[in-house]
Amino acid sequence: MIESYASKYKTGSIQEGQLRNFLALSYSHFQLKLDNYKFAEWKWAKWLQQNKDYLSCAVSFNYDLVLERALRSVNISYSRTGSNEPPRNEVSVLKPHGSIDFDFPSGLLPSPYLFGKGGYHTHLNNAGAVKILPKWKWLLLRTEADIIPPSVHNYQKKLRWVQTIFNTYESKSKQLKALIIIGSSYWYVDRPEIDFFLQKTTKNSKSLYYASKTK
Repeated sequence: MIESYASKYKTGSIQEGQLRNFLALSYSHFQLKLDNYKFAEWKWAKWLQQNKDYLSCAVSFNYDLVLERALRSVNISYSRTGSNEPPRNEVSVLKPHGSIDFDFPSGLLPSPYLFGKGGYHTHLNNAGAVKILPKWKWLLLRTEADIIPPSVHNYQKKLRWVQTIFNTYESKSKQLKALIIIGSSYWYVDRPEIDFFLQKTTKNSKSLYYASKTK
């Protein structure tokens, strides 16, 4: 259904912008439900805790905050690369497809504006960094919902905050001994980005794939 809608409307149109805002709000509702659960008991949270001394960065194509909550639940410090979160010397979380709590930075004039029945939105403003929204703003419309709809190629790749993500990974990849891939379908729209992450690892590093079982 989402694929059909996304293919029907031009990228940057009012309708496509409404889709991005819809996805941001839907996944925000999803995350608010998930936040009622104890992430520390989750299998992958335990895995993160066991391997925290070896973690350099984590890449997620998901909009939700499941990865961030899992890291926080086992006291692993992190920061989202390309955002206004203060950089830390711990784990860099890389989200090139955006996140439910990303928005256009305050104090800058976004352009162009597009007005629709749901309010206004902007598209592909080349901000140096996205701002992090507090939880109480998750269910409000974004000025710019910086997320890539399913079945769509990443048209944000040339934005500065997304380029910061790829540059950070390229720098860190030289020191990686292993790249762990969890539950990726290697679908054609994501393949160029996944290939980038794979190809930047060294000859001596290992690539391991795990299915996304949670029990």
